[in-house]
Amino acid sequence: MTTGTRIRVLIVDDYPIYARGVVECLSAEPDVECIGTTSSGPNVLDAIRELSPDVVVLDVFPPGELAPPLAQRIRGEFPAVRMLAIGDLSMDLLALKLVRAGVDGYLLKDCDSAELGRAIRVVNRGEAYFAPRVASAIVHHFRLLSESPRRLAGHDDGLTERELKVLDLLARGKSNREIAEILCLSERTVENHARNIYGKLHVHDRTQAILVAQQKGYVKLLGSQEHAAGGNGFVSLFS
Repeated sequence: MTTGTRIRVLIVDDYPIYARGVVECLSAEPDVECIGTTSSGPNVLDAIRELSPDVVVLDVFPPGELAPPLAQRIRGEFPAVRMLAIGDLSMDLLALKLVRAGVDGYLLKDCDSAELGRAIRVVNRGEAYFAPRVASAIVHHFRLLSESPRRLAGHDDGLTERELKVLDLLARGKSNREIAEILCLSERTVENHARNIYGKLHVHDRTQAILVAQQKGYVKLLGSQEHAAGGNGFVSLFS
């Protein structure tokens, strides 16, 4: 944390136009100095070693690398460096993983320059800064996790035990045919169960159903190592 001098900021973003926009926003902040920009990946750690920033502004979806493991490596090697992630609200699950990885704040990409400067000052002081909508999403997620097992069993959505099992297998990446074979059902019956699940969860397709199921605790999103190893990214809470 820097006190009495300008806050040294490193921008990590793989899109030069966006990075230049962030640099321009920060140029109006008298107590903030943008000391450089870099793309994601190994370059980030090298840049931090060379430039010694106080705050790293991190794009949450860098191509070629998952943001949470990158944030975790930065936190592990440079514990004194503060990290401010920038993304959008559709990535609220990613925001949760970034919090676990050690980021100090999360802004939305539609923030203005004043909020960006304020967030940088807050995290530089060793405090946390989250855009209000992101904070609400995080609180909602943890509230769901703290609710009763009855909620986790899915009955508040009206899901039957059979539908929960089908949802479980959908989250594992199984096709309708595979689900039918596992549960000794016809494919038509599996399709009917899937339609019922979509209706009860108020979604339109498999991907949305899996995301809602993860948010509500019906299935659990795996870490990046399992995902990179070739898994479908989900593990059942009912196995």
